[in-house]
Amino acid sequence: MGKTHLAVGVLRRLVQERGVKGLFCDYRELLKEYQNSYNTQVNTTELELLKPVFAAEVLVLGRSGRAEAERVGVDTVALI
Repeated sequence: MGKTHLAVGVLRRLVQERGVKGLFCDYRELLKEYQNSYNTQVNTTELELLKPVFAAEVLVLGRSGRAEAERVGVDTVALI
């Protein structure tokens, strides 16, 4: 059992038992979507993408794999 699995279990209990607004995001997927929000052909803006992240009372950022993240957008995701 990994750290993400445990964190998601805690998040699930908080949501079910205490009514907390929680959100799970895969770090690499969030970073990829954030970078893509600057693509002029995509209709999603940075603010639209991050709105649910900032609205969550509890946020779990999981990492699938150990791939090295690109520098573009890393600072914003780290800020979260």
